[in-house]
Order: sequence, then C-alpha cells, then structure tokens
Amino acid sequence: MDKAITDEKVKQLANMRSAMLSRRIAKERKRRLEIEEAEAARSRASVQKMNSQLAKAFRNMIASKMGGAKNMQQAVVFADGDDRLRARLAAW
Repeated sequence: MDKAITDEKVKQLANMRSAMLSRRIAKERKRRLEIEEAEAARSRASVQKMNSQLAKAFRNMIASKMGGAKNMQQAVVFADGDDRLRARLAAW
C-alpha cells in the first residue's frame, strides 16, 4: 500500500514537472517569435525608408537634369495658351 502511494506521488510530481517545463518552453517560444516579428517589422521599415529615399534622390536627379527642358515645355504651354486666347478673341 505504501509503495502504491509513493509511486502515485512520484508520478504526480513527474507530471507537474513536465507541465511546468512545457509551459516554460511555450513561453520561451512565444517570446522568441515576438522578437523575430519585431525584428522583421523593423527590417521592413528600414528597407521601405531606404527605397523611398532612393526614389526621392532619383526624382531629384531627374528633375535637375530635366530642369531646362521643363522650363521650355512650360514656355511652349504658355505660348500655346496665348495663341488660343488670341484665336478666340479674333473669332469673337
């Protein structure tokens, strides 16, 4: 009888230890997953920022190279607008 009781106690203690260990392992997995997700989000944000800065620099470079052509294009638009206005006034 005493042997059965002590065996049951040992069994219960072993079950409690394994339950505690499995909870600790699950908690550690959850913590590691959260750290990995935070690192991935930080990495994505960094890449997105870098890409946006590269795009901005590229747009600025193109704008500086096209600055003269853009001014000429605007002058043509203004001239066309004046011509249209003169044509309308003449037709009126």
